[in-house]
Amino acid sequence: MKAIADGDDSSDAGSPAEPDGTRVSFVEALDSEATFAAYSETVATERYAKLLIDIPTDRIYYFDANAYAVHADFVLAELTQRWSPRSPLLSPLADLYNRWQVRERLKTYNRNYEAEKPEFLLGTVVHHTDQDVYTLALWEGDEARPADVRHLYDRVRETFHRGDALKFRPNSTRQEGLLDADELSGVPSITNDEIYKDAPYHAFSEGTAVGRLRICRNGSPGGLHFAPDEIVVLTDIVPDITPVRGLVTEHFCTPLSHVALRARAWGIPHVGWKECSAAYADLDGTMVVLEARRDGATLRRATREDVAADAGRRSARASLELPPPDRGERALRPLSEIRGDEARAYGAKTANLGEVARRARAYRVPPGFGIPVAYYAEHMERHGLWRRARALVADARVRDDATLRDVALEGLRREILAAPIDDVLVAAIAERLAACGVDRSRLFVRSSTNAEDLAGLNGAGLYDSVPNVRGVGAVADAVKRVWASVWNLRAYDERCHFGIDHEAVHAAVLVLEAVDATAAGVLVTANVFDGGATRAYTINAKHGVGIGVVEGTRVPEQILYDVREGGIKIVSRNGDDTMLVFDEERGGVVEVPDPEPGRPVLADDQVRALARAARVLEGVFPDDGPLDVEWLFRGDELYVVQSRPYVGL
Repeated sequence: MKAIADGDDSSDAGSPAEPDGTRVSFVEALDSEATFAAYSETVATERYAKLLIDIPTDRIYYFDANAYAVHADFVLAELTQRWSPRSPLLSPLADLYNRWQVRERLKTYNRNYEAEKPEFLLGTVVHHTDQDVYTLALWEGDEARPADVRHLYDRVRETFHRGDALKFRPNSTRQEGLLDADELSGVPSITNDEIYKDAPYHAFSEGTAVGRLRICRNGSPGGLHFAPDEIVVLTDIVPDITPVRGLVTEHFCTPLSHVALRARAWGIPHVGWKECSAAYADLDGTMVVLEARRDGATLRRATREDVAADAGRRSARASLELPPPDRGERALRPLSEIRGDEARAYGAKTANLGEVARRARAYRVPPGFGIPVAYYAEHMERHGLWRRARALVADARVRDDATLRDVALEGLRREILAAPIDDVLVAAIAERLAACGVDRSRLFVRSSTNAEDLAGLNGAGLYDSVPNVRGVGAVADAVKRVWASVWNLRAYDERCHFGIDHEAVHAAVLVLEAVDATAAGVLVTANVFDGGATRAYTINAKHGVGIGVVEGTRVPEQILYDVREGGIKIVSRNGDDTMLVFDEERGGVVEVPDPEPGRPVLADDQVRALARAARVLEGVFPDDGPLDVEWLFRGDELYVVQSRPYVGL
């Protein structure tokens, strides 16, 4: 038995040891809390102990999770004999032999994740400390049969000190299907979905903030008018918020909602924290410090020193420079003719999607075209709207009063909508719709400014997009609505937060054929639950049109796809019993009952199709870091409708 030198970790107290005092690398029972603590690893609010059963001998090994990151490491180091040369002259040959032997050994080892297991049953015991729940789980790609799960559960229950509290926790759709098997009769179970939604705490963005605490209870006045120096506790679900110092949401949604994405972009702490408002009601209206960590958060009254230090940090923040608009381009060009370096004319969303369309192999892109920023600038100039906007920006009362600012911006938007659109542009829209082969009966008119979809500024949810638009006249009206949304309160305050010149923002427009989606959502080419680790993709999905995914009003289906091994882990199931579909009579979207509530949104083959598309997109944008990809399925046909840098990792 190989031993590992004992360190200074006090958690080793009470763990088995060799005569020389070193801690052994595995034990055959976790028969006490001290032994469990010594051989497990803590990540955020969960403690993991890893184990395997040697099938021929039925011997169980709980190995040191702090020494061996994965099961294979332990097997190769402890349970596999490796030949070692006696003569130094044979060392090069021995090295080649050992490498070959390891590769061959891993081939055999990996078969233990298939249904027919040659050597081992592999599992993990987890203590979910927030809920005080103990679970037994397999890797999400494990194809274990019900009898294997039953045997693993029985052996762990016999050898784990909290075996009476142990529940089987399936990690994949396939494993969830095992729960009805006769062999698992009497085995208690719990799903990741139940654990996720029952958790009292989630850290969406870590960090520390100093600000004035504002607890916004249901029905509290003020709406979405927040001050930039506030740390806000939301007791109800909101689809949007203006920049603040820190954010606590008592209702969980997803790390990929618009609110969560914006909090990441602002670099502020954002946590889901149930019952926070009740626990800290006495601090409402006072200056506080919010510290958000993966394993929990603290909220306390701020000292003078805290406030002074925070002021110094914020004064050092630099303003964000935008790509200067190109007003010289006037052509309404199809996506196939727009390149990624043309964001100054067509906005980053349209330019990126043009590049995506050029590389469409593992997916499709709906037909569409871009309306360049020149037409927005001309509309503002022709009708005196720039002058109106400049006066609004210069007004100190508007700058200092969020309620007054909201009213003033609403008035400007009404003027933009009321001003007649250029007949030349309307004719060009009609011509381009015919030339692109776009279905005029169902269109999606989307914002594509030079102040969104950028590295450092995703602009999630700042501007308006109009779904299911019908006919040339309706498209023209929707274009003006997109233009007017440059002056949304949330967009205006976001620019103030980043020090962006309001007049530098110009709106291009993306017109796409609207695809009648059966499922839709977003994918990020990183694990957003685990500090941005890149070995997994994060997928959020809902039935129908995907607007509800990013609005964050309900928990979507959340999936982690293991890039290296192909495992598909279910984090949560879709929490909706309704879905959004296109309104065939009036246009737009309408909420209807889900005909099969509770059903999985994505089949495993669809998840794999999304992963293949994401790999292609990583090649299209190799310098953008993690990507934030918007996608949809119509049946099994995959479409990509947006790709931008994922901000905040």
